[in-house]
Amino acid sequence: MLSEDEKNKILHNFNDTKLDYPKDKTIVELFEEQVQKTPNNIAVYFEGEELTYKELNEKANSLANYLKNAGVVIDDVIGIFLDKSLESIIAILSILKCGATYLPIDINYPNTRIDFMLKDSKCKFILSSANLKDKLKKHHNVIFIDLSDDTLYTYSKNNLNITMSDGPCAYIMYTSGSTGNPKGCLLYTSDAA
Repeated sequence: MLSEDEKNKILHNFNDTKLDYPKDKTIVELFEEQVQKTPNNIAVYFEGEELTYKELNEKANSLANYLKNAGVVIDDVIGIFLDKSLESIIAILSILKCGATYLPIDINYPNTRIDFMLKDSKCKFILSSANLKDKLKKHHNVIFIDLSDDTLYTYSKNNLNITMSDGPCAYIMYTSGSTGNPKGCLLYTSDAA
């Protein structure tokens, strides 16, 4: 039913999505370069809210500077326990800017799974919001940071100058646990970019 030209377009041209990217740069470096190129372009849009690259970068820098002041060091694991939101993107970027590793935690997970993930990953901090704090009562050995607190965004908005080791871990993803306890898979910045 398709001509050879149409078949070629569908099978080859439309699927030719491979792009080269600088493998010697981190996700943060690539993002900060984009901020310099297009500061006023929309970076993220969610349910009627949007942030430009400049606004996203400034919020992420401010939160990253707060996290550094709170004691976050390179390779720390920081949980993100949020609904889908702009704050979750800000949280991810700020964690990466600290040279830390983010751990996404679904808010619908049972407490036993959350507890296992926090202990197994040696998570030190959780970025969340006040309305979800009750779900984390049991997890008293991690520091809870409420992202709805506007004072978190009063810290320096300048890019952090952090020297990271080769290929820092970007995030930890846990498997479904179909064979028992879930297994943590480490994804490095060279994998995630």
